[in-house]
Amino acid sequence: DIHNGGDDGRTLPEGFGGQPGLFNTPSILTAAINHAQFWDGRVATLEEQVDGPLTSPTEMNSDWRRVLKYLTANPRYNEMFINFLGGEPNEERVRTALATYQRALLTVDNPFDNWLRGDESALSSDAYAGYYVFKKMNCVSCHSGEGVGGQLFQKLGSSKDYYGDHRPADKQDLGRFNVTENENDRFVFRVPSLRNVENTAPYLHDGSIETLEETVALMIEYQVGQEVNQEDVRRLTLFLKSLSGKVPDMPKMPPKPTEES
Repeated sequence: DIHNGGDDGRTLPEGFGGQPGLFNTPSILTAAINHAQFWDGRVATLEEQVDGPLTSPTEMNSDWRRVLKYLTANPRYNEMFINFLGGEPNEERVRTALATYQRALLTVDNPFDNWLRGDESALSSDAYAGYYVFKKMNCVSCHSGEGVGGQLFQKLGSSKDYYGDHRPADKQDLGRFNVTENENDRFVFRVPSLRNVENTAPYLHDGSIETLEETVALMIEYQVGQEVNQEDVRRLTLFLKSLSGKVPDMPKMPPKPTEES
């Protein structure tokens, strides 16, 4: 739901035939800013990302033949592909269309950006205090850039052993290691963007943390390596909520093809 965080709101996604996914669904909002896609960063671009869920037997369980048949059955889709992408639907043009749509999903008009542009009234005093704590704790070392994250990989539990305190690690918890087989990449994941983060619960790669406040406290303990202070948690949470923006208006979709098509 692009108007409610850009994800499915589930702990783990429900795929083909009700099968559970392995990872919490990342938000599609601001995905274009990420330096890599998926939690484990196994592909670099939005175009490359398309094949993963499309062909996965636990996600969409489809293939390009079926997708192209579906698209060509709709005259309006054919017309739009020809007019805007130079030809009828094919794999390359579908990847381009989906990636272009996702690149349009950059949220706007959030309080923090408005404050940066000079609107002193856009940010509350507590949210500003949270921004100060965010910098003081050096959260910006990971959550930086236009997306306030999404620009690098980091180990979950970089300051304190996360899995030793919570539960034994499963294969998907190994993160980048499953892609690179480099021992240094165990428990390493793409740092998520914090834009619109208040609307993307539950949190972490496994969706195991229910609230933003719990996640902030966990990050202070396991990533920053400091004792958790509830006032810091409150202020940081208010700052993070100031990163929530609006989704630009999107054109209406063409009608679905009829059953006979």
